Amino acid sequence: GIKPSDLEGVVVMKGPGSFTSVRVGVAVANPFAHQLKIPIVGLTTDEFYRFKTGESDFLYLQTMNREELYAVGFGKCKTKIKVPIVPLIELPAGKKILWLGQVTPEHQATLPSGYEPISKPKGAQDTWVAVCESVFKIKKAQNAYELIEPYYGKDAKITPSKRRLIIGKLQ
Repeated sequence: GIKPSDLEGVVVMKGPGSFTSVRVGVAVANPFAHQLKIPIVGLTTDEFYRFKTGESDFLYLQTMNREELYAVGFGKCKTKIKVPIVPLIELPAGKKILWLGQVTPEHQATLPSGYEPISKPKGAQDTWVAVCESVFKIKKAQNAYELIEPYYGKDAKITPSKRRLIIGKLQ
């Protein structure tokens, strides 16, 4: 029973994530907020996951490709990660490092010793409620529409396997 005029703001995941999903999400959210003249907030995936837990010291990890992870530290773990794109073999080691995120089983198996997944994160609905309550307290004074840009974590590149495929078709 909610009408678009009932909405007070829009939250969109701006990435990193699947290239197409990020672009579609942002492409729908921007004009929606613009036409309704309501604030829009774009969150990176790690910012969203920060709301899934009550832990303050942890790493957000997300598989990017076979060799790399997107990694962001929170709390005491913030200094452990210098750049967001980290080769898997360069993850910092520690006695106990809590992590949360979207990591393939293959990457999970190769995490350094001491890495422990955060147990019992909040569900999606509870997380979205916490996100909206938090970001719109901050953005309450914002009345103007702001364009949200997709965030991919790194520049797009053609992988060697795709390059071979493309070159093979061109020849």
